Amino acid sequence: MKLLFFSFITCFFATSLSAQQASITFQVDMTEEGANPAGVFIAGSFQGWIAGASQLIDDDGDGIFTLTVIVDANTNIQWKYLNGPSWDYAESVPPACGNPIDNNNRAFDVTDSDAVLDVVCYGSCQACGITAITTEVTLTVLTENISVADDGMFLAGSVNGWAGEAMVDNGDGSWSITKSLEATTYEFKFQNGVDGWEELTCGGNRSFSFIENDPAFSVTGCFGQCSETCVIDPDPADITFSIDASQISVDTDGVYLMGSFTSPAWQAGAILMSDADGDGIYTVTTTVSGAADIQFKFNNGNPFVGGVTDYTGEESADFINLGCGVDNGVGGTNRIHSRLGVSETLTTTCFNSCVDCALVQPVLVLTVDLCLATAAEVRLTGALWNWDLTVGPLATDNGDGTWAVTFDPAPTDDLDYLWIVDGVEEDLLDDMMAGGSCAQVTDFTTYAQRSWLVDSPNPSDVFGQCEPCSSLVFGCMYPNATNYNELANDDDGSCMFSEDCLGDVDGDQLAGTTDLLLLLSGFGSICD
Repeated sequence: MKLLFFSFITCFFATSLSAQQASITFQVDMTEEGANPAGVFIAGSFQGWIAGASQLIDDDGDGIFTLTVIVDANTNIQWKYLNGPSWDYAESVPPACGNPIDNNNRAFDVTDSDAVLDVVCYGSCQACGITAITTEVTLTVLTENISVADDGMFLAGSVNGWAGEAMVDNGDGSWSITKSLEATTYEFKFQNGVDGWEELTCGGNRSFSFIENDPAFSVTGCFGQCSETCVIDPDPADITFSIDASQISVDTDGVYLMGSFTSPAWQAGAILMSDADGDGIYTVTTTVSGAADIQFKFNNGNPFVGGVTDYTGEESADFINLGCGVDNGVGGTNRIHSRLGVSETLTTTCFNSCVDCALVQPVLVLTVDLCLATAAEVRLTGALWNWDLTVGPLATDNGDGTWAVTFDPAPTDDLDYLWIVDGVEEDLLDDMMAGGSCAQVTDFTTYAQRSWLVDSPNPSDVFGQCEPCSSLVFGCMYPNATNYNELANDDDGSCMFSEDCLGDVDGDQLAGTTDLLLLLSGFGSICD
């Protein structure tokens, strides 16, 4: 019966593991490219993007190189082929089969079944010998709302690997470029000068798509605007910006304004704001010209020091959901304002918010230090969860020995709580009876509970004690032990030894006087 049970378990686990992975076979035809004598390789998300680590083989000499790998099931994998052992030999994947969001990588959605991918020609979306069907696409940018840079207008997007490509001046305030493209969806932006990226209020990037056999296709847009016609910019005018920073710890370098209208734009052209009366509200007035819709943020500290951009102090709120922002095109949001072409004073809002600080709901962050101990799970318990050890919110590992639970917004009532580490509730009674103050709710006999009071600062706790973490480092302090810890300053009795020491009777890994005395004490005894 035991053998049958073991066989069942073995079969079960084998089935479970196979259901979680799939075999994927890659095939690339090198007949038109010519294979590098150093080898043909693949680099992708499934092998850490390491060039030269995964080589494809052509066993039958037909020019088609293959490799089979085991990957996690129900995942998306991305890759590129390399005609050589480094990234210098990476293929250029056409937009029709490349992922424009991820550097035009090839991609495949893995299921829980094995798959053999179609043979593709190196650097192509089709098999070798097949000519791709393309359409002539003309992209035009209108520039009547801007002053064109000396080096002209450019196009960058998945149509050209996001490398700025010069457009042709039509002589009527518009610039165009024509591309021969395969049918798919493309993202792009216009540039005023090779580095002058447009910023759009309707989303991150422009996009267009078409199907095979479409007739000649055209796309027109006004630079920096989301329409096919241009709206003339308002007159230059002074705008007063203000931000309430009273709820944050202001950097010693002060608070800065940065945006699409500064010169240069954003961090490199950030403007220092002032708080003349010390009330925590920082203001600055600057003349703004150009587009009607301007994007901006406030920064806690100088975001550009010594020619290096520092993003740590930048506002990070989701301004779209808060009601005053727009997609910035790079995974975040910016504040936005439509200027009128006359002097304006914008409403003061709270830092990282779209409303007055008085209306901002505070966030509570409870933090606990485990004093270098490791844990699989940390959570809270308390009156809010009926002191159940299993239902309180899980903490997040901060990676520095501390764990945190965030309440957003903060509770509107006082919160009594204790920390749970791997199912063990902390006990603060001894510390409180010894004069501690970390458990404000206690009878000094049967219970001792931490308590956060509404509107009080975020607490930082130490698990199971009121005092800060000790400087003691526990471990084996015996140099001859296999687990000797040179950092330890308090021996915890954990020493282990690889083999017995000749003559060591008492097991202290030292053959000495005590061992001789033990031997003599037993001398003359009759042994079975």
